[in-house]
Amino acid sequence: GDITIPAGGGAAAITAGAIVDADINSAAQINATKIGTAGITNTEFGYLDGVTGNIQTQLNNRPQQTTADLTYYVRTDGNDANNGLANTAAGAFKTIAKAISMIPQNVNHAVTVNVAAGTYAETVSLKGFSGGGTIALNASGTVNITRLIAQNNTIQITITGITATTTTETAFELDTNTWVWLQNCNATASASTQYGVMVYGGAAVISGGMYSNKTTSIWARSTANVFVVGVGGSGSGYGYIATEGAKIGGSAGGMSATVSISSSQTGGIVALGDGVVNPWGDNTRNNRSVASATPSATQSVPTTTWTKLAAPFGVEGLDFLGEYDPSLARFTARAAGVYSIIANVNISNPNIGVDAQLRFAKNGSLDQCIGRGKQSSAGDLTVCGSMVTELEAGQNIEFYLYHNQGSNVTISNDGNYTFFRIVRVA
Repeated sequence: GDITIPAGGGAAAITAGAIVDADINSAAQINATKIGTAGITNTEFGYLDGVTGNIQTQLNNRPQQTTADLTYYVRTDGNDANNGLANTAAGAFKTIAKAISMIPQNVNHAVTVNVAAGTYAETVSLKGFSGGGTIALNASGTVNITRLIAQNNTIQITITGITATTTTETAFELDTNTWVWLQNCNATASASTQYGVMVYGGAAVISGGMYSNKTTSIWARSTANVFVVGVGGSGSGYGYIATEGAKIGGSAGGMSATVSISSSQTGGIVALGDGVVNPWGDNTRNNRSVASATPSATQSVPTTTWTKLAAPFGVEGLDFLGEYDPSLARFTARAAGVYSIIANVNISNPNIGVDAQLRFAKNGSLDQCIGRGKQSSAGDLTVCGSMVTELEAGQNIEFYLYHNQGSNVTISNDGNYTFFRIVRVA
């Protein structure tokens, strides 16, 4: 009971068992260090706030592995307090990280995370998942995240339709995974010192998508095995690089970069397309320097003067790297190398005895003669030839004709007899 000590002195003893339930003022606080051992802190004691049942039972009931297929939904109007099981604002999670945190580390079934269109300002991290199942992260519409990391996963991970927007880090970092598939993902934000995809060890498949404006679009490292197909992109310093015993194979797709494929890096192999690495690295058709043109109209060429041929080469044919401008009838080399030039010009019914010459110019200065012909009988005169020449990056080639008829001659607009081809051969 209550103990009262009269004013002025005296002492009172509390007998054992007198205080059964402590009656403490509501404003008073209990120092958590006085409960149990002195090692517990107030902060740690506060973790119990909100517990609604037996703690051990809740821990025991937390799944350590999947027991059935799982599908979670993520929406920008969702809430991480939801259960994530319905594609509604009241059912879906708000963050991708929350959905991934709900996946047990041991996955023996198909786990799918469906992400609705929108921007999710987060780094998505998939780490340490194992078992016999799969994880799929699927975008529905345009889904933007900051970046994605997949690390030390021994199950198949598939990432579909995700765009990583970071400009300060690697967009997709795949580190020592058994098998990760990036399908139609994108990393196009300008980041000249960063990478689109870096695969460090393990295996990865990269199909479709765009990887642009990076120091390297796709980099395989440390014995990684990477297969690419249908990938596009532009504006990077390197398209594909393999180092430290890594390999990249498959098809280069539409990747365009300052150096589309680098085979000069130490200890790596890039073998795209036919599996043969050419000395200049462009070992696939769509990444080779090739251009051709045929006539858009006839052209009248005056006598005894070197005249540039424009209309005879006004219709562009092949041009994989955008090196030919038909409006200027000008080919501009994108990279230094050795180029093979083949040209054919048909002159309509010149006079017998007319001598005609076909020549090319580099940067406007006449260079070597490709072909020469002399009319010996009635009919058309074909002047043709081929040449191998060296070009530096940025040098251009145009074609010129000279004849001595004494009057104008007409270049035919028949593309079977008037055309050119330029191919980089080394």
